[in-house]
Amino acid sequence: MNPHRQGTAVSVTFFFLGIGLLVAAGIFTWRTQAFIAQSVSTQGRVVELEYRSAIRARSGGGEVTVFTFTDTTGRQHTNRAGAAQSPPTHQVGDTVTVLYSASQPETAQIRAFRTLWILPTFLGGFGVAFTVVGLVALVAVRKTYAQHTQLNAA
Repeated sequence: MNPHRQGTAVSVTFFFLGIGLLVAAGIFTWRTQAFIAQSVSTQGRVVELEYRSAIRARSGGGEVTVFTFTDTTGRQHTNRAGAAQSPPTHQVGDTVTVLYSASQPETAQIRAFRTLWILPTFLGGFGVAFTVVGLVALVAVRKTYAQHTQLNAA
């Protein structure tokens, strides 16, 4: 494979990977906004920080926030945040704002940037970066190829 084709292939791969990440970010953003729009808000309390070891030994793990809240019918629920955090964002005894679906209280989330928006932000940021790198690299490859072609023609 010649260098022009290799550069083009890598550039296009980065570009489409970036587009895929942007689509995923859009889907997660839409889902988060829909969850917030249909959620009931209430106060909850952090009752425990549960240690969760990391999948990879190097990263060390973190604390999962366990919280309780009472729904509009008076039933108490205990839920865990979706991801471990190190350092933890809450301490046992903290009061937190909880968002939950009245029909599915087991999907409750603590109302905080890290729990609601970190995934769409992460995917969107990397999507923009990969898309821009792919475009810039594609322009550079095409420019280099054009210059190379002109030099060989002369």
